Order: sequence, then C-alpha cells, then structure tokens
Amino acid sequence: MHETYGTMAPTGELLTRIACVQRALTAAQAAAVARGRAQHETHASLAVHLAMSPDHFRKKFSKEYLHRTLGNYANPWKEHGLLDGKGADGLPGHEPSLPRAQKCSERRAPDRLRAALSHATRRSQATQRTLAQAIKRHPSYVSRLLSGEKPLHWPYVQAFARTLGIAERLLLPLYNVAADIEPPPGTDPVAYLRDYLGGLLLASGHTRQTLNDALTGTLTPATLREALDGPRIPNWGVHEQLAAALFSLPSDMRPLWQAAYHHAAVQAHITKPSSLHAEHFG
Repeated sequence: MHETYGTMAPTGELLTRIACVQRALTAAQAAAVARGRAQHETHASLAVHLAMSPDHFRKKFSKEYLHRTLGNYANPWKEHGLLDGKGADGLPGHEPSLPRAQKCSERRAPDRLRAALSHATRRSQATQRTLAQAIKRHPSYVSRLLSGEKPLHWPYVQAFARTLGIAERLLLPLYNVAADIEPPPGTDPVAYLRDYLGGLLLASGHTRQTLNDALTGTLTPATLREALDGPRIPNWGVHEQLAAALFSLPSDMRPLWQAAYHHAAVQAHITKPSSLHAEHFG
C-alpha cells in the first residue's frame, strides 16, 4: 500500500481500502473453512491453522455463520451488491465491519481533492519540501494537509496547483464540492462540469486511455469523449457511470450535471435557426 499510494495518500482512502480487504479476507477465510468441512476435515485439524481451540473454532465457524458470510458476500470494489449493514435475516450487525456510510468504490469529496494533489505530486516527483516552500510551512504540515489531519483551504490548493503545474480550474470544482460551496457567479455550468470531470480524472489516477479501458463494454469511446469534451452533454446515465468509474459519489455530480444539461438545452434553443424569414420582422 505504501508503494501504491505513497506517504501522502489521504488516510481515509487507505482505511476504506483496508476495510475492503478485511471484508474480502473474512469471506475467503469462511470459504476455506467451508471447503475443509466439505472435504470432511475435522474441526480440530482446521483449528490448529488458525491458532484456535477446537471448541472456539466450532463456535465461530458455525453453519449459520458460514451461510451468512458467504451468502451475502459481494465484491467490495464493485458498484453493485454493496454492504448495507444487514445480515441474511435482515438484522443489523451480522456483516464483517466496514464503514456503512461510504462504499468501497467511492471517496468522500475532501478525499478526492487530496487524492488529486497526491497523484499530481507523485507524477511531478515534487517533494514535500517543495510544496512546503510554496505555502511557507514545514514539510510535516504538508503531510498533515494531504492526509486530512489539517483543513485544506483554497489558498493552499492554489499554491500547490501552481507548484505542480495543475490548472486551478480543475481543482476548484473539487474544492467547492468538498466545502459545499456553490459555483462562482457567472460560471459556465457546462465548462464547470467538464472541469469537475477533469479533476476527478486526476484524483482517480486514471488517464483518458485507462478510463476508456475501464469502461469498455459500458460506454463507447465516442460517448466518453463527448462527456469529457463535448459538444453535447450526455444523459445522466452516462455521468452516473463516470461517477462510479472515477470513485465519486453520484449525489455530488448530479447537481452539476443538472445545471450543465439545462444550460446546454437553453443554449441550443436560443441558437436554433428561426423558421421565419427576415421580411416577417419588417
């Protein structure tokens, strides 16, 4: 995880991924025990591999536990089949622990902004010392900013963007969504939505090509290009799939899509050629 995410990855992102791994391992352990029992291995012979007493093993891996754990299991990185905190009998608390308020395939809005800065830092090979000089702080303070320990205010984001060579317009929508701030007055909703998608692309670690590969069989390359570059605004179903692929909450993206879609529709109506000839206007 250190090699993949680096020391500046948001701590919340790491914890969420660890929880996903933990759930997968819990199910894998249950599957191995079920396999052993199906092959008529005894509780005692299996318990020794988990450093348990046979009695403890028998109680922990009861038929009910195995049925519940394996029957409810779904890949924690998939958008569908996610945990809802309920077991097979509908009662809460029967699933292995996993944050119920956040899906494994999604980041919270503040984490998306920090992830974008972290990915950009690794790509540019900038050091924490370089970033610290940009904001006139100690390098350890940069680490606390990017881990979520300290609030990441907009002046810091601007300074990091200049240092890392990132267009501020790609980070502004991420920052505003995280801080629950409306787009600035006079903002073009279509451009704002596309900048938000560009910011998510950076935060996810995807390139356009890897995103296209990830969406193969889901969205065509032409639809993806249209969503990222235009000229039209695709329907919500397209953007909902993009939100999932880019680890965003659909609820964060939908208001931006609605504003852009409405604005594009109004503009299309205004610029539509009139069927009336000039003489009708004198």
